[in-house]
Amino acid sequence: MGRKLFASAILVAAAFAGADNAAAQGRKPAADVIITLVNATESAVIFFDARKDAAAVGGQNLLKAAVAPKGTARVNIGKDCAVTLAVDFENGGSIEPVAHNFCRDRTLRLTSE
Repeated sequence: MGRKLFASAILVAAAFAGADNAAAQGRKPAADVIITLVNATESAVIFFDARKDAAAVGGQNLLKAAVAPKGTARVNIGKDCAVTLAVDFENGGSIEPVAHNFCRDRTLRLTSE
């Protein structure tokens, strides 16, 4: 029994030492990705969702308010920059879930066809 308890204590101590080591090296948690959504269409954007998990996209509106035609909004899409996104417009139009990478360019310009 004493050996098991001692081994557990060593594992717990090692886990805390690893956490302290990461903090000592100055690593920061990943920052949220903030994008600029540019609505260059004639209809307001009423729904925007972007997720790493493509199966979950469409479940949460990340907009604080609708984005007017020719308007812009800054949107927090979370920690991942390679996402699947979905968009709905006030006129009933939509963009079906599509993969997009915001790792280099954090601007999404929506245009009419």
